[in-house]
Amino acid sequence: MKKYLSLFLAVCLLCGMLVMPVSAATTTQLNAADALYSLGLFLGTNKGYELNNSLTREQSAMLLVRMLGALETAEAGSYTHPFTDVATWASKVVAYAYANEYVKGYSATKYGGADTVTDFQYLTIVLRVLGYTDGGENPDFYYRTSRGLAKKIGLVDNVEDDASFTRGEAVEIFWRALNTKLKDSDKTLADRLIDQKVFDAKAFAKAAGYSETGNPESEGREENKKPDTSDNTNNSGNNGSTDNSGNNGSNGGSTTPPSGKLEDTTWEQYLAMSADEQLAFFQKFSNPADFFTWKEKAEAEYEKNQNVIEVGADGTVDLGQILGKN
Repeated sequence: MKKYLSLFLAVCLLCGMLVMPVSAATTTQLNAADALYSLGLFLGTNKGYELNNSLTREQSAMLLVRMLGALETAEAGSYTHPFTDVATWASKVVAYAYANEYVKGYSATKYGGADTVTDFQYLTIVLRVLGYTDGGENPDFYYRTSRGLAKKIGLVDNVEDDASFTRGEAVEIFWRALNTKLKDSDKTLADRLIDQKVFDAKAFAKAAGYSETGNPESEGREENKKPDTSDNTNNSGNNGSTDNSGNNGSNGGSTTPPSGKLEDTTWEQYLAMSADEQLAFFQKFSNPADFFTWKEKAEAEYEKNQNVIEVGADGTVDLGQILGKN
């Protein structure tokens, strides 16, 4: 397979096929991660914060539920969801988020759990947490224009589409959300979580300090992580240890899909790989032609799935996704 390496790199340079790594996490994002870590709302992965990584829809649900201090409630509850494409490790958190109307599905039975979450999708669920609605007769916003309302209330600084949404951005948005007033209320989301005894005011004040200066001694940071000497050969569950899929690896899982077939890998999974993982994935094909055949099919399937419409539990759809209304 090595004989194809030069050809592969040359084609990548000409076609721009390899996805370049996203820009490094900002100091603001790192400080927000330190702040949330100090509150027990963000644990990162077994490799650290990994703020440059993308998130799947399942991982973003886990991230959000943990940040709301509701992971134990979700795991212990009897919440359900109608989706057939949610991994076992994420089922309870997706069910909790679905029951609380934080997330919806693409259809009555499809959630798209392995799809990479977009900035619009993540902002939509955070806005829902803050009490804003994107359905009914008088919605506060529409999914596709969620950045407009998010900017207005201070969750983001601009309304431009973010094509490379990362964990770091998700963390920063949630930290901002904690300091944002709930709809039609003088209380912030942090005030609500304090009332719910998720954390106390003293701990939040300390976290606010970290959000400004960071905490280089945080055990969640990559540089402070101790080597994992445990046996992970049967680590298929989350067990509350991380806020992603609970699997090892920088992207929440193996580069090979559960079926074990390379051709079943989705374009979203490929985009979530690092450059090294993409190269390793390419080398698993018997020849370059097979890889490019898979690539064409995977990209086409990805584009097809981008035209989905989220359907609520009551069967309603967000017309803003079609009309692009504010």
